[in-house]
Amino acid sequence: MKFKWSCGCVSSIFSGSKDDEDLSFSGGHEGKSLEVVSTYKDNSNKTWQPKVKYETKHIKKTIRTTQRKKYFHNKIKYITTDSSAATGVPYRTVPQILKYHCDELTGFEQSEILEYDRIYCIGDKHGKVNAIPHSKCNNGFDHKNGDYRLRVGDHVGFRFEILSRLGRGSFGQVVKVRDHMTEQVVALKVIRNKHRFYKQALVEIEILNLCKNKGGTNHCQIVEMHDSFHFRNHLCISFELLGINLYELICENQFKGIDLDYIRIYAKQLVETLIFNAKYDIIHCDLKPENILICRDDLKAIKVIDYGSACFGNKKMFAYIQSRFYRAPEIIVGHAYDQGIDIWSLGCLLYEMHTGQPLFPGENEHQQLAYIIQGIGHPPKSFLKASDRAHIFFDRHFRHKSRVSVAGKSMKAISRDLHTNPNKFLEDFVLGLLKWKPSERLALKDCLQHPFFAN
Repeated sequence: MKFKWSCGCVSSIFSGSKDDEDLSFSGGHEGKSLEVVSTYKDNSNKTWQPKVKYETKHIKKTIRTTQRKKYFHNKIKYITTDSSAATGVPYRTVPQILKYHCDELTGFEQSEILEYDRIYCIGDKHGKVNAIPHSKCNNGFDHKNGDYRLRVGDHVGFRFEILSRLGRGSFGQVVKVRDHMTEQVVALKVIRNKHRFYKQALVEIEILNLCKNKGGTNHCQIVEMHDSFHFRNHLCISFELLGINLYELICENQFKGIDLDYIRIYAKQLVETLIFNAKYDIIHCDLKPENILICRDDLKAIKVIDYGSACFGNKKMFAYIQSRFYRAPEIIVGHAYDQGIDIWSLGCLLYEMHTGQPLFPGENEHQQLAYIIQGIGHPPKSFLKASDRAHIFFDRHFRHKSRVSVAGKSMKAISRDLHTNPNKFLEDFVLGLLKWKPSERLALKDCLQHPFFAN
C-alpha cells in the first residue's frame, strides 16, 4: 500500500505491507503539524519506521522520520502544515516562526506575532522599520502626518509582501503587494492613522461590500475589494490590481485626447456605474481621470476606484468634496447636492478625454467659478438664493465678485471643441451634463438612450 500526501513542493510517500495496516494522522486544526501517531508492523512483527521523501526544486533527499522536523524547517521557507488545507495555501504557525526564524523578526514583531494564528510572510529583515516604544508617531511606525512607513520588502499583517508603491493621497498610501495567502498580486490601501480618515474608510468598506454583494463589481465597473483588516493602528483594504488610469492614458497620447470610439465605450461603462450607484443611493464624490483605471486584461474595460470620499445620499459626511477641476458648482456655492455632482464630473471628464485638456482648470474657487461662468453662462438667481456660500462669490445683485480674468472656454468654443464629424452627438451629450441646476442635467436613466451611444 502507498499513501501519498502532498502540499506545495513537498510530497510524502509511505509504503509498507497491506496487512496489519494501521496509519492515522493528527493535525489540521489551527496549524497543528502532520505527524504519525501509530506505526506499521510488517509480517515479521518488527516495528517499521516509515521513510519520508522530500522533493524540492534543487533537493531530492530521503530521510528518516526522526530527521523530518529539522529538515522541514531548514529547507522549506513557506509550507502549510494544516492537513485540512485542501487549497494547499502555504503558511506557518507562530511557534515554528519563533523557533526557526526568530532572528529575522524585530523585537516588536516577536511579541506582535503572538496575535496571529497563521504566518504567510515575515518580510525582509533588512527592510523592516524598527519600533520606537512610546514614540508619539505610533511607536515609530508612522510619519508625522500619520502615514505608515511603508518599505519595499517588508510585510503587512504577516501576509502581504510590499513590492512597490502605486500612489498616495490625503487618505494615505497605495502599494502593490503579493498576497502570500492567495498567491496573487494585489493593491493594498493603507489608511492614514487619523480618526477622520479612519471613519471615512469604514464608509468606503461598507459601500464596496454593498457593491460587491449587489453585483456592482461584476456587472458594473466598480473596483473589487478583497479584504480589510487592521495592522499597527492602520486600517488596510486590499483590492484587485488594475492597469493605468485615464489621466496616464491621456499623458501617453501627449494630451491630444483619445479615440472617439474608446470615449464612447468608456462613457457607456461610466454611465452604467453611475446608474448602479444611484440605485443604491451612492454618491462617488470624486469622479476624475485618476480614479478610472483600465483593466489589465481588457483595454476596453474600465473600473471606477477610490470610494474614499463616497457617501450614501442620506448620510452625507462632508459639505465640501470633489477635486477642483471636476467639482460641481453646487459644491462650490454650498447648494444641496445629490448624484448630480457625479453627472457634472462626467461631463468635465468626457471633455478632457476628447481634447486632452481639462475644461475648467481653476487654481482656486473664484477662478473655478469664473471658468464655469465663461463656459456655460451665469447661474440662475434661484440657484444662488438656495446656496449657503453664494455670498462669498457673488454680490447682492448676484454678480460674480472676482475680477480675475481667465482664459477660459466660451460656450461656442466648447461646442467647437466637442464637435466631431460626421455627427455632433458628443457635443450635445456633454453640454447636457453641464448645467447649473442639477435638475436640468441629463437624467441618468436617459443617458444611455442618447444618440451618442446609438452611434
